[in-house]
Amino acid sequence: MEVRVISVYNDEVLPDSGLQGSRGISWYIELPEKGVLFDTGMKGEVLLRNLSQLGLHPDGIDTVILSHAHNDHTGGLAALLAARTKETPVVIIAHPAVLESKRAARLMDIGMPELDLYLQERVVFRLSFDPVAIADCLYTTGEIACRSEKDGTGWIMQHFNEGEWKQDPILDDLSLILRTKEGLVLICGC
Repeated sequence: MEVRVISVYNDEVLPDSGLQGSRGISWYIELPEKGVLFDTGMKGEVLLRNLSQLGLHPDGIDTVILSHAHNDHTGGLAALLAARTKETPVVIIAHPAVLESKRAARLMDIGMPELDLYLQERVVFRLSFDPVAIADCLYTTGEIACRSEKDGTGWIMQHFNEGEWKQDPILDDLSLILRTKEGLVLICGC
């Protein structure tokens, strides 16, 4: 089985690539049976431009996996959904906490942008604390609750949980595991 992993969105791009760099990340994973997008970057217009430059179309994306709720990983989602002409809803795989409000420094909203009713009808959320199989060779890690250093868990990062703003442990963080002939490949959002 041949699988391609393509960097669609990144802070930096190669000169003369025709791609636009912007804060955030997005990976396209081409599987024989489906197209998967891991994160959507911060800006929808950059995501759509880069997809087009790479010869990829939003209709070729069947599944979107969100590594976590911060807008530099989810900001392009609404534009991606709006650009699709396919009637089949996109499956969005994420941790349940991806839907919580997030903010930084008690001021700036950094959570996943809200989807209007039209776009909400174009998705099916598959929220899970546990690992999820996307294909025979591709899985999410599920919630990453324990590691020696975890980015963004300082007091500055907050989430709205149980009716109040609290320090965000970013439990919605997850990665992908791709099984290859040479071994496992970890694809991370942050």
